[in-house]
Amino acid sequence: MSMNFKDSILASPSFSGERHPAWGKFDPQWYKEKYGRQIQNDDFLPEGKKISDLSDEDFERHWLEYGALKGFSPNYYFDEEWYRRQNSDVRNGIEVGIFNCGYLHYCEIGYPSRAPHWLFSDKEYFRRNSDLSIHKLRSSGFVNGYDHYLRQGVKEQRQASIFFNPIIFRNACWEQNLPYDFDKGDLEQFLDSEEMGGSRTSWYFDPVWYLEKYPDVAVAIKEGRFLNPLHHYLTNSTPTAYDPNQWFSEQFYAQTYPDIASTVENGGFRNGYEHFIRFGVHEFRAPHSDVDLKAFAEDIEIQKEVNKKKFDDVFALWVSNQNNGKDKNKAITTSSDEYYKLSELKSISLLPSLIRSPLDFRLIKAPVISVVIPVDNQFSELMLSLVSLHENNFGDLEVILVDNGSTDELEDIHRVTKGVRVYKNHYSVRDKDRINKVLQGVQAPHVLFMLPGTQFFPETLKKTLKHFSAEGVFAVGGQCLGLDARVVEAGTIVWRDGSSIAFGRGMRANDSTINFSRHVDAITHGGLLIRADKIKELSGLDENLIGYEAQFLSLCLGLREKGGKIVYDPALLTRVQREMFFPSDFKARNELYLRRRFPALLSRHLWVGSNIFKARFSSQNENILFVCGQFPKNMGGGVNLYNYELIRNLSDLGYNVTILSLRKEIMDDIDIALDFPNNIELILDTGIDGLSGFLSERSGSFDYVWVSEIQTLDRIKPILENNIQHIPSLSMILSVNGSKAEEVYYRKKTGCVDDKQQEVEDLKQELSNAYLCQMITASYHEETDNIKRAGYGNVIYLMPPVKEYLTKDFLSFDEREGVLFNLPINESGDAVHDGLDWFINHVLPILDKKLPNNVLVTLAADCDPSIDLTAYTQHSRVELFWGDSRELYRTKRVFIDPTRVSSKIVFENIIAAKEGLPAVIGETSCSQIGWIDGKQCLNGGFSDPQRFAEAIIKLYTNKNLWEDISDTVQKFIQDPPYKAHFKEHVQHILSLARGEGEVPVSPYAFETHNLKKEVKLSPTPLRVRPRKTMDTVLPEIQSVNDENEVSLEENETFAPRIGIEIPE
Repeated sequence: MSMNFKDSILASPSFSGERHPAWGKFDPQWYKEKYGRQIQNDDFLPEGKKISDLSDEDFERHWLEYGALKGFSPNYYFDEEWYRRQNSDVRNGIEVGIFNCGYLHYCEIGYPSRAPHWLFSDKEYFRRNSDLSIHKLRSSGFVNGYDHYLRQGVKEQRQASIFFNPIIFRNACWEQNLPYDFDKGDLEQFLDSEEMGGSRTSWYFDPVWYLEKYPDVAVAIKEGRFLNPLHHYLTNSTPTAYDPNQWFSEQFYAQTYPDIASTVENGGFRNGYEHFIRFGVHEFRAPHSDVDLKAFAEDIEIQKEVNKKKFDDVFALWVSNQNNGKDKNKAITTSSDEYYKLSELKSISLLPSLIRSPLDFRLIKAPVISVVIPVDNQFSELMLSLVSLHENNFGDLEVILVDNGSTDELEDIHRVTKGVRVYKNHYSVRDKDRINKVLQGVQAPHVLFMLPGTQFFPETLKKTLKHFSAEGVFAVGGQCLGLDARVVEAGTIVWRDGSSIAFGRGMRANDSTINFSRHVDAITHGGLLIRADKIKELSGLDENLIGYEAQFLSLCLGLREKGGKIVYDPALLTRVQREMFFPSDFKARNELYLRRRFPALLSRHLWVGSNIFKARFSSQNENILFVCGQFPKNMGGGVNLYNYELIRNLSDLGYNVTILSLRKEIMDDIDIALDFPNNIELILDTGIDGLSGFLSERSGSFDYVWVSEIQTLDRIKPILENNIQHIPSLSMILSVNGSKAEEVYYRKKTGCVDDKQQEVEDLKQELSNAYLCQMITASYHEETDNIKRAGYGNVIYLMPPVKEYLTKDFLSFDEREGVLFNLPINESGDAVHDGLDWFINHVLPILDKKLPNNVLVTLAADCDPSIDLTAYTQHSRVELFWGDSRELYRTKRVFIDPTRVSSKIVFENIIAAKEGLPAVIGETSCSQIGWIDGKQCLNGGFSDPQRFAEAIIKLYTNKNLWEDISDTVQKFIQDPPYKAHFKEHVQHILSLARGEGEVPVSPYAFETHNLKKEVKLSPTPLRVRPRKTMDTVLPEIQSVNDENEVSLEENETFAPRIGIEIPE
């Protein structure tokens, strides 16, 4: 090999910048230590010379002339052997003489996307570090992600591999008292030092256990064939023969999941562990006979830990817990007396600091809430209450204590507080009369009546005042917890006989069944916030009842008797000291009085023993069970956005909506608060496996069952049929939200086959279970018509209006730049994936000729983990974005929807419009969403690259057009044509679903057709490339006027690239 090899490297694209990449340097010292023995045996050494006699230039010359061909690496940042083994095309290229070595291939071709080392992946690096993109790095002088990682990322402790977490590595070194050097990078020290190479670098691999389990590995390391245990595990030639730690067994995984074992055997995955890390852990597959990840993940504390994002997944958390000796199954038991004693100690410990700095309740503005607290020798409890009120005080709380002759420290209350008013005991006035007199004289428009010991969580009190803006709301209460953080009450159910039950008692805080706002019969614990004018009308507390719990109950029933509503809001969190328990005869006396006091009101309550899940709602509003494939998060994308807006609108209309997803999800309270309105119930821990039990538990609780998507109905049909006694006999609604039949129709249409009748026949087959539903809804007019053609007259177009933003502070045309693609890709080759691939390969080449080079296309698609979009970044104009994409709607100039064959409405177009971001969308989406070309969007046509590209260029460069469309589409979003009729349509749908009115009949005559012989036409491929054949004649194809179209020579034919098969 001549020295021209070095010139070839230096002439490669990766070395064309002002500085060479960090991985582009030859390291003579490392090369000497790594390959000294092999060099000694080569003919390279002059006679009589030793390795120590060679200069740095000599070692570099050896690599250029001998080492590269033998598979030697130039430095420890590039692993030649591993690179060849990972890339079969590179091995083939070397064998036929295209490349001298893998390193030359990486320098010339591989550096944008190929992994150069077993501890680095560009895809993983950019996914974990969403602030980076290849375009940002190149503009800063970096060749690729690996160059940035070695120069800066290591110093910033950025992570590039699931197997190398710099924080874990550093902690492991310190625990072992190893000489960690802050001046050197973590990766360098790990690769350099034999001792550090044996340290733990992630929760996915245990080097100590590995060496104990496999002594042959220690021998191989000693012989210099491997650097350390992790190097051996990731690069050995028999990967299924080694387990990474004691909690994963290759043998168990293969036996438990034979389909995965088959895929591994065929080369789909390196071993079972690769599948488990990428997919299995998210599906809660068992990694070992002793590990139940599903049960582990159901623990609420575990869910909270996972959602803190400190661990990549629940398996990493499992291993961490085992390593740290944590046993999550070991319950800690504490008695209520112990909790109470701790609470008393807390109160006593507060006094010294409160004497030095008293709680200031002096009014600095007109009071918003008057707090009334009856006190009877409860100073310790009172102080805890006042401290919590002070954390909710903004100078507008009027605090009034009604003393019932206390003989404790209450007389010194002025020493620890300022501005608190105390009404002392007068023996001629009864306790309740004194309280009622105080209630009549309060200054604020709202009264908070509470007992000593009740503690409000910080800054929760004022937020609940918003409920009073709703019509008819007279009182608000919250989620009351005991000192053990278990629920005491989440709204109270009052039965027809006057007895009551605290709903949610004993549940964990914020359990999904109580973590939503609703109208309730009463609030009896934790404080009651009431409109002052209404409590004055009732003349306060009822003296005929025993105990404050019964008096709270009577207050609520009195307010409801006057037409008021009592709102339960779980965000109003309170804690109480101890509950008071009364003898049964006292309770019976109270119940008898309530029956006599409120006979007409109680007659409308349910019988004792009725289903509590139905009884927990006091309103006459109807209950809807909404069943969907996955939870429709606000930013979930696709059909999730449609479902989210539909559910929100149903809730706004007063319906009580419960969402049940067929797929279990780990969501903590923060996720729920960010993604869902606070009056929606989410069933998180049921899934399709628990649906039958759920329906039994909630028997008779729902007035309607609303099913999202045809495939969801198909999956739950057997479960519904087995639970007919628990669900309404009628009142089932199906939201179609796209069909396979329509997608197939569009795919055929891209191939110039327009067979509408076949689509209808396919749709009939697809809707074979729709007879279960009394009503069907469609999300656009063409879908409505197709369903009617399939024989279903009971279908109505239903499009939910989106929630408007209050702000109009949108960035202007000049302040924005770039093109945004932000549609979800759920599976390889789906309609969105097809549209993106078509855009990249057919539209983007046209844009390259007419748009400035600095205009980037950002792919922020939420993808299934199995889909890799990094190959698209080889295009100089494309960048990937990982993370929260909502801010991109505000900063990008043009939104694109290149989908051609989607049967689902692309709701992201509406979300973009809400942020003032106009869009170029295809003919299919334009028709579905009902927008007019040049008004609400620019129509890019149907599978027309030239038109789509020209529309982007026009919208991106024409400021006046951009502003006109942005303004017009925002007005459309604020007042769409379907908004005025949405309530009417919902009421009509539910009425027909109940079986009221005439049976809707399709306007199309019923026809029976023999299904046509299936057309042997491939669905739309992601991309087609010419492939040589010897015996196929190319059929005549009509031109699509694409100047970038590949011309096919004679004896060439089309074949798909990936994921699509052409029928024979």
